[in-house]
Amino acid sequence: MINNFLVFVFNLMLFSCLNEQSSSNKQVHVVERVSAMLIEPGYYIGENDSIFNFMNHKYLIKTREFFDNDEIISHVAILKSEGYLEFSKAEFSKLKNFLDGHGFSEAIEANIVDKRHLDVNKKRFLIRGVDRNRRRIYYTSSINKDTLYCLVYR
Repeated sequence: MINNFLVFVFNLMLFSCLNEQSSSNKQVHVVERVSAMLIEPGYYIGENDSIFNFMNHKYLIKTREFFDNDEIISHVAILKSEGYLEFSKAEFSKLKNFLDGHGFSEAIEANIVDKRHLDVNKKRFLIRGVDRNRRRIYYTSSINKDTLYCLVYR
């Protein structure tokens, strides 16, 4: 019963947050994009692992992309067995196919289409939640539902 109430409140908040964008796309100025996977019960979380909670579930951050004021990628962090490896633009620009090989984009363009959909670099995603206080949009792909993405915007 409490879960149903929380889902109702969450949907009401999502509706009110996105109500003003119903008629046209609203551009989102992205600072950071995170990809994360759901942590199943019994999964070992290392001391260097970064996690966050979303809708009563814990997610392990796999990658983080950081963008400058022009929404051009400035540096990235990738989860490996030894912890997060960070690469600056100067470092990964020397490596051939680094961005494509890890699923990163050189630049990012994000637009809220309607209450339930978000376009990121001209690909459509399903919005799972919006946290206006922390300036975050949580979304998933219809193809890969195991990965939760989070956009941090300004």
